[in-house]
Amino acid sequence: MTTRERPARQAVILVVDDEPDIGAYVKATLAESSYQVVWCGDVAAAVRGVEENRPDLALVDITLGGTETGWDVLQHLRASRDTDRIPTVMLTGSSDTVDREKSLRMGADRYLIKPVKPETLRRVVSEMLAARDDIWWSMTLHSDQVRRLRELFYDATTEVATLAVIVDDLRRQIENGETLQVFCLELEPLFRLGERDRRPDPRQRRDHRHESLRRE
Repeated sequence: MTTRERPARQAVILVVDDEPDIGAYVKATLAESSYQVVWCGDVAAAVRGVEENRPDLALVDITLGGTETGWDVLQHLRASRDTDRIPTVMLTGSSDTVDREKSLRMGADRYLIKPVKPETLRRVVSEMLAARDDIWWSMTLHSDQVRRLRELFYDATTEVATLAVIVDDLRRQIENGETLQVFCLELEPLFRLGERDRRPDPRQRRDHRHESLRRE
């Protein structure tokens, strides 16, 4: 008698966008066998969707039509202990630096500007889920610690491979028996913490030197 292997759990991807075509695009881009894509067109539907089936990852547009925005969805996610660690990517048409900075300040993990290539979307989703599944995320951490780990795991403003991706790539190389060259570098910061504020003003040094000469 043979036992059937239990199928792998599908990762739930919440897409919050007022354009149904974006939800369809994400669904077509991600493998149906690995992902369950849930599309919501407004904030209320997104909140209900989170309560009914907590997502593993959220892709949120900023502009949703009307007075509410994707930032309201992001704020809702970050306000609850049950959802504050859900990786959230702002998938938006806005290239405004102010919108990017506000999103990251409110707790967004990544910021992607439409249109996004299929391979980029698949890679970012994979990175985010890999970082979430890391052992660190199973620990009980404070919000500031989680935020710091997010910064270490992936760069929120670029598409450069970051710590989680690099470590995973090194692991695969080691498992494949490849030889790695390791270099250790010690970088001395130009200014240590708080040192810049303590550096004396050159004018003060000159005044002090003149004062010493007068005393002599």
